[in-house]
Amino acid sequence: MKKKIMVLITAYNEQDTIGNIIQEIIKIIDDVIVVDDGSLDETVRIARQSGAKVILHHKNQGKGAALKTGFNYAKSHGYDGVITMDGDGQHLPSELNHFLSILIDRDPDIILGNRMENTQGMPFHRLLTNIFTSKIISRRTHQLIKDSQCGYRYISTKVLSSIILETRRFDSENELLMRASWNGFKIEHVPISTVYFKKRESRIKPVRDTWRFLLMIIRSYKWERYALSMVKKQR
Repeated sequence: MKKKIMVLITAYNEQDTIGNIIQEIIKIIDDVIVVDDGSLDETVRIARQSGAKVILHHKNQGKGAALKTGFNYAKSHGYDGVITMDGDGQHLPSELNHFLSILIDRDPDIILGNRMENTQGMPFHRLLTNIFTSKIISRRTHQLIKDSQCGYRYISTKVLSSIILETRRFDSENELLMRASWNGFKIEHVPISTVYFKKRESRIKPVRDTWRFLLMIIRSYKWERYALSMVKKQR
């Protein structure tokens, strides 16, 4: 049976890139949902003109909050799964076919994009941070996570219906991997390209977001105990 899949783009001030990304996506997948997280530029107008449905956050709430809005839309509109992408051009629409091929062959719960097979072009500090966080998330999920910071991923709505995210910013992506794992879902990987733009400033703030990550890891032990207790009750 053919799956009903949507592409979810979280966007904040992406007017220079969003239009081309959407136009390339709809050559492969028809349904593109953009959650605009309080953009102050022309992102919303361009996204709509390019063929996407846009859901608005009137104030910036963080990437995790935007993802949750998109996930709720997917669940309420009968989608079987979501492929998440960023709106800044770091995720190549042409590589959607890699995800779709795995879906056809094996129907996994989560497919995580993996840039670590070819890190050329990745800033050295980002590489070190990714290695560090991926090792920690691998320990917390009890399965191998090769690229914990990659936002290019497929998540089935079965997973989304089984978890509730507490975080609201970049840490939500790692929270999702942990909660899904504790609920028994398996994570597969697919190689994707490493794309960085030298002139573009990253919205990830090393000190602030590393601190958020560490706080989340501390809280995750409580989350895991609760998740495992719920799993036992359901048996």
